[in-house]
Amino acid sequence: MIVNGTSSFSALVAWASGIVFGQTTHPPILAGQSFLSMGVDAFSESCEPRPSMTRKIEKVVFLMRGLPGSGKSTLAKDLAGEDGRIFSTDDFFMKDGEYHWDPKQVRTAHEWNQIRVAGAMSQNIPVIVVDNTNLQAWEREPYNKLAKENGYEIQVVHPVTGWAWDVSECAERNIHGVPRETLESMLQRASQDKEFSIPNRVLNIADEED
Repeated sequence: MIVNGTSSFSALVAWASGIVFGQTTHPPILAGQSFLSMGVDAFSESCEPRPSMTRKIEKVVFLMRGLPGSGKSTLAKDLAGEDGRIFSTDDFFMKDGEYHWDPKQVRTAHEWNQIRVAGAMSQNIPVIVVDNTNLQAWEREPYNKLAKENGYEIQVVHPVTGWAWDVSECAERNIHGVPRETLESMLQRASQDKEFSIPNRVLNIADEED
């Protein structure tokens, strides 16, 4: 829906807060603005830590990092437990229970997920899990920023399955049909991440199989 007047931002906050009740609808579009032009900053600026928000309640954001099919989503459920919430950019592409990926909507999908996470933080959800691939620093940076603004500890978590970096196995296991060629490209991009390393033996095996 499109919202006019001074209630526009309040409507966005109300939408984001709805995630606590399991709602996953897309946010309202502010009059005169596109969703892309709003960006996550439009929301996060209203989420400055309040004086009453202390560290008495431990709050943590887990950023899953791994290839599709590596087991990160299963681990994400364990980390979230009963009190946590899981947010994935892939949710944006779910329509009537089916996955419809659109490369033209990737940026919008990422911003949509960031706003959902900001909404959860505004509700002080104790455990938040971002179940994206997060293979490169730029993918993690918006969540790092939100965590800092809202008093959350942030941890990057890798799946520990035996096939976590095996592109052939991940190609067979991932539920969205990501082909091996795409996984190989993702693996190479992940290997260039300066914050986290991938075992050289994994990269050597991938080169030998090409």
